[in-house]
Amino acid sequence: MKKEVRRTLENFMRDPSIVGRSEKYKTIMAKNGLIQKFNEYMRSHDTLPYSVFLDKNKDLWLYHFNIESLTDSEVIYDVVIEFDIKDRKEEKITRQENDLKNYEIRLFSNSPGFTFTYAYAYNHYNILIPSLMQKFPDKVLQEKPKKNNPDLAIGYDYAIFFALYFLHLNDYHLRKSNALRRASDISSFNTGVVLTSDEAMEKRSEASRSIIKRLEKEIKRNVVKPVQAATKEVKRAATKMVKTVPFVGTTKIVKHVKTTPRIKKR
Repeated sequence: MKKEVRRTLENFMRDPSIVGRSEKYKTIMAKNGLIQKFNEYMRSHDTLPYSVFLDKNKDLWLYHFNIESLTDSEVIYDVVIEFDIKDRKEEKITRQENDLKNYEIRLFSNSPGFTFTYAYAYNHYNILIPSLMQKFPDKVLQEKPKKNNPDLAIGYDYAIFFALYFLHLNDYHLRKSNALRRASDISSFNTGVVLTSDEAMEKRSEASRSIIKRLEKEIKRNVVKPVQAATKEVKRAATKMVKTVPFVGTTKIVKHVKTTPRIKKR
């Protein structure tokens, strides 16, 4: 029997097969070259735009990302990550932590790769976000994907990986203090703005794209730049400290340089 591993962002990203019985997609990150694809994607993007929603009573967080299609930049997929506390024995400790790294996750994506390969399996193992189940046609969640994923193996598509890996690399986005500055009450999470899997394959309007660009700028201004500024300040202080520390056990050699005497003007 497979040992149960906590479904944290880090654990799931490294090995999604910690959920379910099949290990078919255990090495999906390396097998599909997802890190290389992420790096290529980020060369033309400043950041990944996202919004945060919080249920303070339940200490439940939602991160809503927008990820462009790799084949058509006009097509944009929704990825939602839910952070929750499954183990109520650890609830008090987890609530007191400064970040969301030990929270368990559930996920959603309306990309075709997720819809037709993983949506049924995620729902089967209760790791699909319940409030977004209606974004799939009934048959997607009712009929086993006999052709695409007959073993109901748990993996992920590139859109989900990009969101997970982005948070992994830039873990200050997971700090509660940073998330709180961006968070809206979960009651304002409008599931209507999340497209169905069918709608996601249609092009969004320019208005939708402008909203996404605004989110990118907001993240850069309110999260990325302050962190970069703080990092520079730490480096500056460290450099100053090194310069003021005297050398011990060395002899200072001073070269005498001949100078031409100055001629006084009469």
